[in-house]
Amino acid sequence: DDCREADACYIKLELGDAVDDCWGWLDPDHQRDMSCMGMKSDDSSCYPACRGHHWQMERFAVPGATTRATRKAMRTRLRDRFVADRERGYSLSASTPF
Repeated sequence: DDCREADACYIKLELGDAVDDCWGWLDPDHQRDMSCMGMKSDDSSCYPACRGHHWQMERFAVPGATTRATRKAMRTRLRDRFVADRERGYSLSASTPF
């Protein structure tokens, strides 16, 4: 799974000092949540986020993602950034190939 192999929390990369430091393991944060229907979203709709920021995103506690619409827009932007970085084959935190 690409998200679990990543080496950076994309919420922290996007927002920098506007959010707390990362904590916990990297976890895929999915574009849409269908867990209430007993289904898991496809991992192609995810980007890596540390456990702390993933938890905050789910609770609308990330700056700029405090409504369903702004959270969806941010998740789309982060997923697109992650996909582009993977296609380039570079790690943002280490600037070395994956």
